[in-house]
Amino acid sequence: MSDPFAGWAICELMGRRRIAGYVTADAPLLQATRLQVEMYAGDAATPAATMYTSYPVYCLTPCTEALARKVGADALRYDMPVAQWQLPAIEPPPDDVVDAAVHGPGCQDLDCGGECNG
Repeated sequence: MSDPFAGWAICELMGRRRIAGYVTADAPLLQATRLQVEMYAGDAATPAATMYTSYPVYCLTPCTEALARKVGADALRYDMPVAQWQLPAIEPPPDDVVDAAVHGPGCQDLDCGGECNG
């Protein structure tokens, strides 16, 4: 094979990760230094993610487009190392909460900070 590989495939990566999609190699497979994997979510026409990988690929299995899309969608859903997380909104304190010092009976010093109590 003297032509660079381009086609649907499943790539197995070190760390027990598996990605799949349309794979393009920069050289014939045994000489390639980088693979571009375009991963599709289901029947989408444009890729949901593009990964560039080289060293950690230990197995590349050419397959049908349908199988690559299925495995790629599962990888996007469950195995992607980066995800967007949203934290719940912080609620403001209720309006009826008053931050006040409790003064002792008969205290006229407003700067005592409640130290006169007791």
